[in-house]
Amino acid sequence: MTILELLKASGPQEDRNQHLLAVMLSDDDAKKVLSAWTIYGARCRNDRELKPGEDLQAASKKIWPVVDYETLSSLSGVHLGSVIEVFQRLREMRLVYPDGTSNEIALRLVRAEIGAIIRGITQGLR
Repeated sequence: MTILELLKASGPQEDRNQHLLAVMLSDDDAKKVLSAWTIYGARCRNDRELKPGEDLQAASKKIWPVVDYETLSSLSGVHLGSVIEVFQRLREMRLVYPDGTSNEIALRLVRAEIGAIIRGITQGLR
């Protein structure tokens, strides 16, 4: 498996590490940054197979693109200082990935929350 595939496989799954998803859902800035990351347009650098005995965490640092936090701040609507801190936290929790994608379960939870808000608004308009 490539480094990127291993990172994604080790991210929060429905049956494990659910507390990471709960932490993300309780933080509005984290939800905004996670969503913005998917439209940011990041591209993974030099993804490759993990070598036997190589540490995944160390290897993964080499495939992350340089992140333009000002652009991410603009896309997310989150203050620059907060974007940097929140993005690093999302990265450590393996909720965002170097190829510009986010953990699918986390995205589904954010979309469901947005859907519930929209349904509430539209029902109020009737």
